[in-house]
Amino acid sequence: NQDNLDGWNDLMTHFANVEAVLFYDIPTQVMIERMISRGETSGRSDDNLAAAQKRITTFRESTMPILKYFATHPSIKLITVPGVGSVEEVWTLTKAALEPILSSQSSQSRVQIQEQATAAGEIALLG
Repeated sequence: NQDNLDGWNDLMTHFANVEAVLFYDIPTQVMIERMISRGETSGRSDDNLAAAQKRITTFRESTMPILKYFATHPSIKLITVPGVGSVEEVWTLTKAALEPILSSQSSQSRVQIQEQATAAGEIALLG
């Protein structure tokens, strides 16, 4: 939501260079079905139709404007991946979508990211 984006921009822009935002595009009905299905095995009382519909409304009102912001951002790429299919299918699409960004990172930029994260007191887990 906007508060999270504002907090990130206020606190983290000196320590992290975000190159992309990953968005899984899933039809509303599929999201609702997945939440209800999870509720059948999770034991969570909030995985029901009413809660799912409320989450979808919150997503549309709070998250979609942020995605629109990133879609027009000059230096951050919005990567949209279809989120329908098996876990393996979606993972394959995700890897393919991220490959251009990951392959363009030089060793130097990875070192700089690690140094910045260390300076911020964070632990950098870089592959």
